[in-house]
Amino acid sequence: MSEKNEVEVKIDDKTIKMYVTTPDNNVVKGADRYRAKMWTECISEGVITKKELNKLMIKQKLWSKEQETEEKRLTDSIKFLQKKLFLGDGSNKRPRLSEGKETAIEIRKARIELRNLLVDKINQEENTAEALADNSRFDYLVAGCSFNEDGSLVYKDVDEYNKDSSGIKANTLAAELAKMLYSLDNNFEASLPENQWLKRHNLVNEELSLVNAAGVLVDLEGRTINEEGQFIDEEGNLTDGEGNAVSDKGVYANEIEYEDDLGMTEPEAEKAEAPKPARKKTTKKKVTADTTDS
Repeated sequence: MSEKNEVEVKIDDKTIKMYVTTPDNNVVKGADRYRAKMWTECISEGVITKKELNKLMIKQKLWSKEQETEEKRLTDSIKFLQKKLFLGDGSNKRPRLSEGKETAIEIRKARIELRNLLVDKINQEENTAEALADNSRFDYLVAGCSFNEDGSLVYKDVDEYNKDSSGIKANTLAAELAKMLYSLDNNFEASLPENQWLKRHNLVNEELSLVNAAGVLVDLEGRTINEEGQFIDEEGNLTDGEGNAVSDKGVYANEIEYEDDLGMTEPEAEKAEAPKPARKKTTKKKVTADTTDS
């Protein structure tokens, strides 16, 4: 059954109501044909493919074989750790919850490493023939799935949509369809397998931050922290993570006294301000010009 979501946009102080549906079979087929057409146009115009881009990036030293190997290692590691998290290590021994937490955190770390590794490559891939063709397909879907209140299409075809693609109406409709098709919403991170596992075992809060059994924020090592990520004690006072009190600028609060064996500190009796020596007055000799005629 087709899903239908209502959206509203305000243009010139007027609220316009529209709705977006999931694409039916005819719209999907049309979008696929349109993608193929745009792919052909891209290739004929010399737009680079992802495969060619990969070779070019390696040639220009924007991407290396080592990075490619690291990408595969991290991808395989995430898959292995996910299997371990949900199915165990293959032994009959029941794993501890703390062990599962460590595995879930390892997956989080691996995802961050993978994202950081791929950020430049992904940015470059946005201009490949595949990416441009995929974007064109999505444009076709937006045009075919956007309706006015009376049931008529907002755009008669994809060309009309493209002319308005930078407008607030087109952006609102595109964002809604993307959310419907690809789950691009605030719950994306929550939908990741490791976060689902952590949530189910009450090891994270609603914001997916790690918490202890009392629901208090903790770091990766289980140390109590505040919302700014600073270490705190049971009363909420800032610490260095080892229980030592610090100020909000990270300066230790209880500084120890040092024995001055270098003679750098004056005795208290000598700290009193000594009388200032009298200032010696200097007199300037007055010089007068001799005006006597010779």
